[in-house]
Order: sequence, then C-alpha cells, then structure tokens
Amino acid sequence: MNDFEKQIDGGTGDGLRCLNIDILQLNLGLKCNQQCHHCHLEAAPHRKEMMDWPTMERVLKAAKEMQVHLVDLTGGSPELNPYFRHLLMALREQTYSVQVRTNLTVLLETGLEDLPDFFRDYQIHLVASMPCYLEENVCAQRGKGVYEKSIAAIQRLNALGYGRQPDLPLNLVYNPGGPFLPPLRQLWRKNIGASWIVDSASPLLDCSRSPTCPWGDSERTCSDDTRNKII
Repeated sequence: MNDFEKQIDGGTGDGLRCLNIDILQLNLGLKCNQQCHHCHLEAAPHRKEMMDWPTMERVLKAAKEMQVHLVDLTGGSPELNPYFRHLLMALREQTYSVQVRTNLTVLLETGLEDLPDFFRDYQIHLVASMPCYLEENVCAQRGKGVYEKSIAAIQRLNALGYGRQPDLPLNLVYNPGGPFLPPLRQLWRKNIGASWIVDSASPLLDCSRSPTCPWGDSERTCSDDTRNKII
C-alpha cells in the first residue's frame, strides 16, 4: 500500500474502494476548432490525436459491464471525432444518459450545423464552455469573433428547447482567465444587445462595474452588495 492507502486503512480498518461507477467520461480527441489560452490539454486545430472506433467499441462493452448511468463526452472538441455521431447513437440505443461538453462555436462549423437538431432528437445533455459574460474577456481567451459565435450557438440551442425544457439541459461553464473564482451567481443574461437564456429559473445580477468584468482581474474584487444585487 502507498502512504495514502495506509492512512485510510489506519483510520477505517479497511481500504478505500469504489463501490460502483455511475459516470464514465471519455476524451474523444485533442483536435479542436479553437486554441484557447486556458486549455491545459493544449487542444487545437492542428492536433491529430483521436479515439478510433475499435477503442469506442471496447468502451461500449466496458460501460455495459460497469452499468454506468451517464456517459460524459469531452475533448478537444468531441464533435470533431469522425465517429462522434455513431458513438452517440450507440450509447443512446443502450439507454445511457449522454452528456456532451461543447465549446459552442464548433456547432457553427461547416458540416456540423445540424448537430443542435441531432442533440435534441437524441436528448443529449449539454455542458457548454463560456469563459465569461463579457465579450472582451471571451475574445481575450479565445480569439476575435468567438463571443458572437457563442451567442449565436446558444440562441440556436434555445430555439430548439435547450435551457427551456427539463429534458434538454444547457449548463454553461465559466472559465476564469487567472487565479480567481467565478461570480457567486451567473451573470449570463446581463448581456446588452443579445437575447438569450441559460436558465430561466436563475436570478439575474447587475454588475455596476460593467463594461469591465469585476472578476477579470485577480487583484480586484467586488463587494458582496454588488455581487448579490438581484434585478
């Protein structure tokens, strides 16, 4: 046993063991249509590492043996794997819940424009990466034009029922650009000039320090009053 296992054994009289596996996460490859500053995998358009179909077949077998509840697909952009749709259909045929982690803009790529409809038809849960609610911070992390494309993709998903219907969840992930925490509550709907919905049940916050993101600078923080003001 290693030192950690010895500590557990000494405290409990038994080792630390997994009773079951509920979630199986798969990284389908490092190819991505974006090249973000914060990406720890260094995913990018030039990356070629991709999961092949024989490996996916082994994964399908393993998921059945483990009796998992949710299969979580990530990347890179998992949508760029050539076997992506085939895998999703196979997983849904086996009645697994499937979650896809998307960067949103990939849904606008040539040949992938119908993916939102595909996701809806197969009731795929979506976790979307959205670095910030302000254009300047998104573009600083991901490049010029990414903010507009992300909003367009969200609007497209909203129109299909994502973020509106219980069986079509759309969760946004905040990606801080430095060593600081995200806002206590989402500010996504405080967006001038765009009408888009992430979660209609979430309270809205007003940021009195816009257009400069109050959490975009690790040396500056906002008061609790500002962060918790509901509009």
